Amino acid sequence: METAGLLAILFFGLLNTLVLWVYRKALLLWQGGALVLSLVLYGLSPVLGLLAFLLLEAGLLLWAYTRGGSARTPPS
Repeated sequence: METAGLLAILFFGLLNTLVLWVYRKALLLWQGGALVLSLVLYGLSPVLGLLAFLLLEAGLLLWAYTRGGSARTPPS
């Protein structure tokens, strides 16, 4: 269970990093911080780490998509 949760955080964290790399490069630092925080919290409690990961990643993706535009084309 613990290994599967850790692998899920790493896999989906890297997948989200790829999405943000293509769509919104300005949020990559936030993505790195969210991933590190999730892993630290996962070390304290797997449930807490997974919950934090889901909330942080969903928040980052929502932020990226609602801000409009992308890294290549600035919003008008």
